[in-house]
Amino acid sequence: MTLKFTILGCGSSMGVPRPDGSFGNCDPKNIKNYRTRCSALIKTTDENILIDDFKILSVYPNPFNPIANIEYSIGQESNLSINIYDINGREIEKLFEGYKDSGSYSLSWNASEQATGVYFIKFKVNNTSPIVHRLVLIK
Repeated sequence: MTLKFTILGCGSSMGVPRPDGSFGNCDPKNIKNYRTRCSALIKTTDENILIDDFKILSVYPNPFNPIANIEYSIGQESNLSINIYDINGREIEKLFEGYKDSGSYSLSWNASEQATGVYFIKFKVNNTSPIVHRLVLIK
């Protein structure tokens, strides 16, 4: 089966056209468009579909010791995984894996058993490319 589609917009401009009729600043070469929000409004021949609307609201404090708070929102029910990795790419901890309904959520990571250093939170929503956020643990 082949699906033909047109991407109408992405990022915080989702679905809100500018006065000139365009759908915002969606430059795929600009990594800032995809760092904290991963979404696309797709128009098919039948309907418009919003997929994978995900946003990191905040990760604080950063640097942290030893607890980091993570707030995020999901625009629709999604399969989500949130994992912590060390600077060498080793998975340190799975913070969440499963389905979430649309809404805003928060969780905390207690790194009291980890060494001072740089860590990465990897958010994976459905089958999209992962979103990675850097954290610094200072003891």
